[in-house]
Amino acid sequence: MAADSVKAKQFLLSNRSIVQLIHSSDSSKIFLVKHEGTEYCLKFHVNKDLGFTSKGRDLCRHRCEIEAYKLLSTAGICEQGFVSKIYALFDDIDPLTPTLTPHLNAFLNDVRRPCAILLEYLPNAQSLNCENYTKHRI
Repeated sequence: MAADSVKAKQFLLSNRSIVQLIHSSDSSKIFLVKHEGTEYCLKFHVNKDLGFTSKGRDLCRHRCEIEAYKLLSTAGICEQGFVSKIYALFDDIDPLTPTLTPHLNAFLNDVRRPCAILLEYLPNAQSLNCENYTKHRI
């Protein structure tokens, strides 16, 4: 992450309010947040560290996504605007933080506190799948 990243600007979760829920699943929640007038995505993961397979593959979604964003960033894919840039990482988030409640109530009964990734907000982003990601569109 660059020196001018949001992390370097000391983006504190306790100082920010969630604007709206963008997406929700059993394993994560993605929210739109604002920081100094700029919109970002804040993706919270259920902090279930399932460890590794017998062959060494990581089963933790949070760690896997961080690694994927780092690789995509290093390859220059994020700079092209197809994949969000990663700005900051947060671990051990208290779901009862006043600016985050009631948005994180789904995490209250988890064994571990949630973690999150702060990402660039791409307003018209679509999930990639076999129907919208083809060789023709590359």
